[in-house]
Amino acid sequence: MLSWLLEPLNYEFMVMITLNIIASMQSVGVILVISLLIGPALTAYLLTRELHQMISLTWIEFFNG
Repeated sequence: MLSWLLEPLNYEFMVMITLNIIASMQSVGVILVISLLIGPALTAYLLTRELHQMISLTWIEFFNG
């Protein structure tokens, strides 16, 4: 029902992530970009047991750098 409303938002996020990856690769390199994208989620996975805790912790790590 709301999928048609959320679909443009999904594409916006994909475009923003793609542009972020392209800009980051030019400045810091492939290995560092991959670690910056995977690091917060991996750390949250190791520290929590439930999905909602993992998502919350990933956001906290992402915004705290």
